[in-house]
Amino acid sequence: MAVDTGNGYGSTNTKIRRFSSTNKNVGTGITYADSASLGGSFTINETGVYAITYSDWDSSGSGTISITVNDTAPTAAGVNTYAQGGRVASRDSNIGGSVSVTWVGNLNAGDVVRAHTSATFSGTDYQTNFTVAKVSN
Repeated sequence: MAVDTGNGYGSTNTKIRRFSSTNKNVGTGITYADSASLGGSFTINETGVYAITYSDWDSSGSGTISITVNDTAPTAAGVNTYAQGGRVASRDSNIGGSVSVTWVGNLNAGDVVRAHTSATFSGTDYQTNFTVAKVSN
């Protein structure tokens, strides 16, 4: 599953990124849902090993970009500081511009993966993208 073109954030889950375009959707292992209130979410339908990459544009130079699984703090401003579960990969943006984070690991059917930021990321084109791919059972 590959999506791109950043489309703001959820109105309730204010730190969860939304995406406008689905580039590739192969198989039934992952379902993407975009909600104006909850942001974008990738539901894992098949247990296995997944590779995830998230890239976005931070114009502020002071944001944090993260990949979360079963996130319990979708409105937390600093995903690098919250203690609630879910963050599997994170990176601070020290100079602004394009920032990426990658993670590979086990996910279970029913897990929900999200692009979670400090809400300073504002990319609106193909450079803002999120890819989830099942690589092994």
